Amino acid sequence: MQRLLVNRRIAGEFIPRFVAATRALKFGDPAEPSTIIGPMITVAHAQRAKAWIDEAASGGAEILTGGRRDGALLEPTVLYRVTDSMRVFCEEIFAPVVSVIEFDRLDEAVARANAINPLVYKTLPYDTDKDFAPISLIARAPMVAVANENFPPNNITELVTYAKQHPNAVNFASVGAGSASHLTAELFDMTANVSMTHVPYKGGAPAQTDLMGGQVQVMWGTAPYAQSLVKAGKLKALGQASATRSPAFPALPTVAEQGLPNFEAYGWIGLLAPAGTPSAVVAFWNQQLAKAVKNPEIAKRLADQGFEVVVSSPEKFGAFIQSEQKTWAKVIKEKNISLQ
Repeated sequence: MQRLLVNRRIAGEFIPRFVAATRALKFGDPAEPSTIIGPMITVAHAQRAKAWIDEAASGGAEILTGGRRDGALLEPTVLYRVTDSMRVFCEEIFAPVVSVIEFDRLDEAVARANAINPLVYKTLPYDTDKDFAPISLIARAPMVAVANENFPPNNITELVTYAKQHPNAVNFASVGAGSASHLTAELFDMTANVSMTHVPYKGGAPAQTDLMGGQVQVMWGTAPYAQSLVKAGKLKALGQASATRSPAFPALPTVAEQGLPNFEAYGWIGLLAPAGTPSAVVAFWNQQLAKAVKNPEIAKRLADQGFEVVVSSPEKFGAFIQSEQKTWAKVIKEKNISLQ
């Protein structure tokens, strides 16, 4: 099983082309004289993969092409609208099946893959600690609490007071269970000693729609995500989860400034290599990244999107990943969060 992450902005153009290319691999056609597209796997694997495909389809996923099998030969298959809880997405088996997953922000996708996924999924096809060699953290952006314009609280202090006065009555949205937006909100609940109700969505777009419509009141999103919505007057910002104020929100107080010390949560982007990559290669790419972010055009583009450049040594990046896992492991354990 493979997972293909596609930015929602290009999904409409990319997915049909990808499906057409996959469909061109007719059932059982040879790619080369000695290679069979399929591929040949055990009958048990083919049966299991077919069962998971059918299970996903019955749960709302769409089979864009493929889905058939003949003995141990499984037709190349593309699935769409796959959710995190479906086995075809969250478990691993040798089969020509691709689950297309749309996302809104790259930092959200990367953060989930590198630090949070190993904690909320019981089984993964990789081990973050053993299968990757850290190269460098590249940039990070603080998580920002945004709210519906008509929601009474206008800052974090007022949100804490309101939530304590109305336990479980405040609904907070997330882009999905186990996402950074979900776990940041749970960490906030724990830190502020309040109880709000989680409403998970399948992506940022539906969560944003209901947040603006008032069906939910609050959501945590990265500064790049929140910046455009707040500037457009569609939502209001309550506070940012960073040690210092982000350039994207210079006038917005941090959560710490509003009475909750040391509350920090970030969406981040980093670069890793496969485990066993020679140290000289790791050092080379670390140096190239350091040079790249000094390019004024690249630095400006990151800053305009609300990112802070934080290129680091491989050792510091590895320590950062460990720190992230430790922080979120505590939240996940206390809140009993699991996607399997």
